[in-house]
Amino acid sequence: MATKLFNYTNQKLNAEKFRVINGFNSFNFAGILAEKSPFDLTDISQVKLMASESYPVTFIGGGVLLTQETELLINMMRSNTLAVLEVQLDPNASSIITDNYNKATLKYLELDYIKYHKPYTIYTVIEQAIDNPSTKGYYEYNAETGTYTQSTSTILDPEVTYYAKYESATVSFRTPLYGSTVYQYNGNTIWLNSDTFIIPLLANIDGEVKEVCSVKNLKDLSLFLSLEAYNTLRAYCEGTFVWSVGGEEPVTAPDGTTHRKGDVGGLNISNTTIRNNNNTGTDDAPTYYDPVNFINISIESLKGDDTTNHRLYIDENGQLCKEEDYKVPVSAGGTYDATIWDNDQTVWKNAKDSLHIRYGYQEPSSAYPFNPPSEGDIYLKIIS
Repeated sequence: MATKLFNYTNQKLNAEKFRVINGFNSFNFAGILAEKSPFDLTDISQVKLMASESYPVTFIGGGVLLTQETELLINMMRSNTLAVLEVQLDPNASSIITDNYNKATLKYLELDYIKYHKPYTIYTVIEQAIDNPSTKGYYEYNAETGTYTQSTSTILDPEVTYYAKYESATVSFRTPLYGSTVYQYNGNTIWLNSDTFIIPLLANIDGEVKEVCSVKNLKDLSLFLSLEAYNTLRAYCEGTFVWSVGGEEPVTAPDGTTHRKGDVGGLNISNTTIRNNNNTGTDDAPTYYDPVNFINISIESLKGDDTTNHRLYIDENGQLCKEEDYKVPVSAGGTYDATIWDNDQTVWKNAKDSLHIRYGYQEPSSAYPFNPPSEGDIYLKIIS
């Protein structure tokens, strides 16, 4: 490797505490300082760290700077492996008159545990945009859609605000090489001891290669001094509270589990629709209750047309249901009797009988028209 550590021997001779201060000023950041990622993942058998003398890759970790001035090939074919840059701060590894340093090595860690948490995407304002926005990878914000899109402009527009896009993921891992400790990386320096630290670069997780090294813009590094704390707080909020916008976009909780922005308990709220998340079927054939849509405070699935009469009722499972063209039976205070022939005259007569309403030409007596009569009976005598 042709990794150079910036004048560490001079720092060691003159101001060891200066490195500690640098570590504090960078919030103990460990990663790459660049406009964009220098990794080429086209071929995982030889992932390329694109570096040269003209365009070196600059690392920072433990409060010191390191530069890689030659292309570095990283083989990520083996599953559950983490490629790291291990740095030993050995004052005997270089001299005061040279930048050569032989204690920064590429290592492959075989892992018995690894957990990769979904990356967070952050857009920050570029205070001093330069050159061609499209080739620099700048982004522009669309206020109407609320989205960021990569700029296609070839000339800087002083009226446009340009943004840089950063993604920060958290990876937790354990390797037998470093004992039983579970390490967590989110752009922070991982110290193995007082003189040795590592910078995670790439991870092969069950055959899928992921870039885990944090890449930050040198000009905007101050904006990320508390990135780890920000991501921790954001993960807590997303995993604890419901987004006011609701929806089905996935978010990650602090424990790494994924849910959706509009999830409240077993429900999901998206726009005017409430869905039940509980699956009553199988994983291969999930079955969900029909969603309920609220439009102008009406329940679409319970709404009927103007030509029929409906009723709402609670069934034996506690579900709110709808019965169309409902007729109220006598037992419920109505006049409908399903046991009689369905013709108008019979229905009308039976309805009156059910309500104890009688009519006839005779005088009412103890035996007529009701036997025996009871309080509330009604008799209409027809006078011819």
